[in-house]
Amino acid sequence: MRRLTEQDIAAILGRTISGYCVEAAKIKRGPFTDSDHYGIILGRNSRGGYVTWEFHLLDDESVSVYWGHYIMDREEALRLHNQIWNTGVRAAMENGGVINDHHGIGLKLARLMKEQYGPAFQVMEGLKKALDPNGIMNPYKLGL
Repeated sequence: MRRLTEQDIAAILGRTISGYCVEAAKIKRGPFTDSDHYGIILGRNSRGGYVTWEFHLLDDESVSVYWGHYIMDREEALRLHNQIWNTGVRAAMENGGVINDHHGIGLKLARLMKEQYGPAFQVMEGLKKALDPNGIMNPYKLGL
């Protein structure tokens, strides 16, 4: 990752991301030597809901959203969270990437497994059914 610059921050102010106007953004400063690889964004939607995202700016100028906090009703927060993840993961898959998360695919990304594997996902479903006919081992993980 390259370090963020003030020009990077200026470039996103006023932009709209998933229906949220970016009102503030800054380089995250902290005790770690790589803390200025990260940025914080504050956005507001037309109904007054707020969101904050931490992001990484990668060497190829792409952005990796690391986490978000949503200050709005629960359903809208979940919709926005899933929209951000779906968009990012689908863009990665379209460019040869695969679904992965450093905490595991689990339930959060399971909904996208069929898209990643296409017809081959039926093989995984068959293996799961053969090895776990009662569906008690990690139910719903990996989209199974």
